[in-house]
Amino acid sequence: MSASDTNILDVVIPIVTLFIGLAFGMLSDYLKDKRLLEREREIRDIQFRQDSKIRFNQFQRENLISLQEAIGKLIRATGKGHHEDTIAFKMSGEWKKNVLSEEVDIGFLNSQNLVSMHYVRLHNSEIREISKSLKRLCSEVALAESERVGMKNMMEISRIVEDLEERIGFELRRIDNIEASL
Repeated sequence: MSASDTNILDVVIPIVTLFIGLAFGMLSDYLKDKRLLEREREIRDIQFRQDSKIRFNQFQRENLISLQEAIGKLIRATGKGHHEDTIAFKMSGEWKKNVLSEEVDIGFLNSQNLVSMHYVRLHNSEIREISKSLKRLCSEVALAESERVGMKNMMEISRIVEDLEERIGFELRRIDNIEASL
């Protein structure tokens, strides 16, 4: 090997190793960036799922509370209607020959619609079904064929409402526990 070959190798080897080092450095940076992007995407996905759970639970909580209020209105409207029927029966001696007052009639219809609007949005199928049964039973009170049947249905409503309130309370506590664990 001549001196000029040595001089070329002295120049080429450092340049080649520099480029190899740059290439490995760029490859290493690319892989690090790729892993970082994957981690960030995973974190965003986890955050999105967690935020979705929180929004879902908040909606369910608000809906359950609104359902409780709507059930209260429905029970009051049903009770007022039954009371008007009972008073009319005592005065006339005939059951269901009177027309309910406009306030009671509209209150009953609005509360029926409100209960329906809230129970259809519930995730909990038990509460949904009990709410549906309660709504049906309230309609049966309004359409009762006798004072005795109306009173029997009112007693059944009391039992169902107590059970429903317990289940709603349990569901609200369950939602609170889920949120506390997030």
